[in-house]
Amino acid sequence: MEYFKADWMLAAIRIELKRFIRSFGVVSLSALRSYPGLHTPVALVTIDYRVAREQVHRRYPFFQSDGTEQKILFERRSAVSEVS
Repeated sequence: MEYFKADWMLAAIRIELKRFIRSFGVVSLSALRSYPGLHTPVALVTIDYRVAREQVHRRYPFFQSDGTEQKILFERRSAVSEVS
């Protein structure tokens, strides 16, 4: 999230994940809904990443990345080649 400087995150989640992400202060924005092509209903949720960031990184340090990793993941190939 640091790469995009996002304050808020949105996600469409399955009911099975709701208990897992609730511990991070996730807020439901919609009820569970079925959509064509999906086998299970999903709900839209949001989280204030500025508030949850430290807790997420403490529990799951693999969510942290440095600038080089972020460039490899999110920039166009031509820009990534310059980093290497």
